[in-house]
Amino acid sequence: MEQDVITSVEGLLPLEEQWQRLHASARGNIFQTFDWTATWCQTYGEQFPLRILVFREGGQLVAVFPFFLQRLGLFPIRICRLRLVGEYGVFGEYLPLVMPGHETEAVGRAARYLGSQLRSGACDVVDFANHPAASPLMETLASRMRGEGFVVRQNSRWMSRYLLHLPATWEQYLGSLGGKERKDLNRTLRRLRDVGASVVFLSKPEECFRAMSDLERLHAAAWQTRGNGGHFIADDGFATFWRAIIPRLIRKGMVWFTFYELGGERIAGAQGFIVGETCCGYIAGRSLGRTLQTLGIGKAATAQCIAAAIRRRCSVFDFLGGGHDYKRRLGAEQNFIARMVVYPKGVKRAAVVVLLIALRVRFFFRVIAWQSIVGEVARRGFGPKA
Repeated sequence: MEQDVITSVEGLLPLEEQWQRLHASARGNIFQTFDWTATWCQTYGEQFPLRILVFREGGQLVAVFPFFLQRLGLFPIRICRLRLVGEYGVFGEYLPLVMPGHETEAVGRAARYLGSQLRSGACDVVDFANHPAASPLMETLASRMRGEGFVVRQNSRWMSRYLLHLPATWEQYLGSLGGKERKDLNRTLRRLRDVGASVVFLSKPEECFRAMSDLERLHAAAWQTRGNGGHFIADDGFATFWRAIIPRLIRKGMVWFTFYELGGERIAGAQGFIVGETCCGYIAGRSLGRTLQTLGIGKAATAQCIAAAIRRRCSVFDFLGGGHDYKRRLGAEQNFIARMVVYPKGVKRAAVVVLLIALRVRFFFRVIAWQSIVGEVARRGFGPKA
């Protein structure tokens, strides 16, 4: 197995065709696609040095561990951590991408590479912040890193996430809800129809730019009640990334928008991604009119996203991170996103732990757009957990 480390966007771009084949073989998620990784690197690559670890066999790409370096400091402590591309600035669920049948060798080689980086001082900590808790790949990597002599801290309940397993029809979905939830949802949808609100589902490239503009406006409006403007105002990097990734993926049939319209105006909406049989909701927003809030426009818009996923024959609707109770009321089941932190034993270990705790406290006070994450951190307390 051949190993290489790519350190530039220019070096990454020639991998597109092989990466797409690898992604299909590994049944990767939207956050593991070449487009997502390349767009993140084009957005943030000048800010963070890239360390994209790739493995080939017979000239074909069989595994990718896409890392970047982030230098952190809270005086007088300074460290450098290695993270998976995407974990900074852009919410998602991130994992290395490995072709089935190559896991053992690829993970073993990746562990040796990470060990060499930690021992040489090229980085002080490796931080896998957002990966599915039930990941055999990450468990294998954790075991290998312990075997290399490093401290491995794992938190299998780093963040709540909700998954909804979809039936074949909307009627079956409604029947799966509890009596009260089904009655409330039907009443909400009926009241919106009674006032003349209609639903539009958009997934064509020519519909993309107006849909993006409308959703940015609705997203900002929804967050005004919380004292800020949401993702697009709070983080220029995220805004740049989102405006680049949507046109790129909508041409491949991987993006959808759902809106409620009333009197020719879009009053609520959501955007998400589809890969294989999984649909995930990503960005949402709604107008702030008192009447619309009374009608439950936000809940109704989410329900229409679920209906669209069923029509597209998806088997799973992924609400992604955050423990909002409305997800449970819509039938989703709770599971978790995990975090794994790896660092050396010895004196440097104390500095890493202190800085990670301090950063977690700062994260608590600075997170704006993903308010549900703040709630999760507050409930868990601070500091790495075994």
